[in-house]
Amino acid sequence: MLFRSPANSEKYISEIFKETNFGSIPSYCYEYKGLKGEIDVLAFKDNTLFVFELKSTYVEEDIMKTSKYETLKFNSKASEQLSKSKNFILNNFDELKAIEELNINCKKEDLKIITIIISNIYQADNLIFNNEHLKISLFEFLIILKNDLYNMLVSKTSEALFDSKLEVSIDSMLKKND
Repeated sequence: MLFRSPANSEKYISEIFKETNFGSIPSYCYEYKGLKGEIDVLAFKDNTLFVFELKSTYVEEDIMKTSKYETLKFNSKASEQLSKSKNFILNNFDELKAIEELNINCKKEDLKIITIIISNIYQADNLIFNNEHLKISLFEFLIILKNDLYNMLVSKTSEALFDSKLEVSIDSMLKKND
């Protein structure tokens, strides 16, 4: 079962990326300014680097417990890990560019970084945590990737993140996803 073994889950997701013509690596460990970290999955295609944090999650029947758990798991832990990873990438771009499996072929200034939390549940799907990190379920992610719809991941996050007032009209979202 996916998410029982983090290393196997990361490898599985990385392999799916490779099958769909992405450069990808699982479990990238780094150290930067005395801080150690790990990026669960990195995937690159069309000047976009996807940075994934996998979180195994359970659902409580009590909405208060579920909300507290969601905040702890996605807003705190996963978001913090993704922010650290993104900071590392921005400050060590040449190190990542040298990784053959990623096949990064753009300049740092042309790179778009998309950070995504993947979990094994639908709860909180398509929410943006800490104004930056999209959360989707593994099932939705697999559908998007297997159907070559990965631009949906870019447009969902970029519209919300790069509009200064965070105003995203439903019409503009529907046009991009048609």
